[in-house]
Amino acid sequence: MPQLPIRLLFLTAALAAAGTATAQPRAVEPGLWEMQVRNPELDAARAQMEKQLAEMPPAMRKQMEQMMAGQGIALAGKGVRACITPEQARRGPDPGMAEEGCTQDLDWSGNVGRYEMKCKDGRHGRGEVTFVSDKAWKGWGEFTDPARGSEPMKFDYSGEWLGSDCGNVAPIRER
Repeated sequence: MPQLPIRLLFLTAALAAAGTATAQPRAVEPGLWEMQVRNPELDAARAQMEKQLAEMPPAMRKQMEQMMAGQGIALAGKGVRACITPEQARRGPDPGMAEEGCTQDLDWSGNVGRYEMKCKDGRHGRGEVTFVSDKAWKGWGEFTDPARGSEPMKFDYSGEWLGSDCGNVAPIRER
């Protein structure tokens, strides 16, 4: 499976996790969240990942699911599921793009956050997230990786709170 779709699936889950913001956004409910990313390439990558998991021997599939759960991510339902701790929920969302060699700007105005990121290797992206309530959000983004060409990958995403019990999904790991 291509590296970028996996990164974007994790990015989407990290979007609801805690991080640094330039202004305090509306708080979200802690607990289990289901996030969806809509983009033809990502949809195909997710379907391929789900097919590969289904074809794995049970022990290997369990190991892979445990590894993702240990990162605070689980493939399930209509997308990925992530567990947000009460502390992460209080601090507010993070675009999930903070990584070595990259800078990000996040600006909040009411319940709308706009973000931009630039990396030394030429990758860059921008997007917006709107909190509909403390239990739902939606947004869009585009991400360009020169290693994959000059056309940006565009996607829409959303998140929905499923409940306060995260079950067997560990909290999203702090970066």
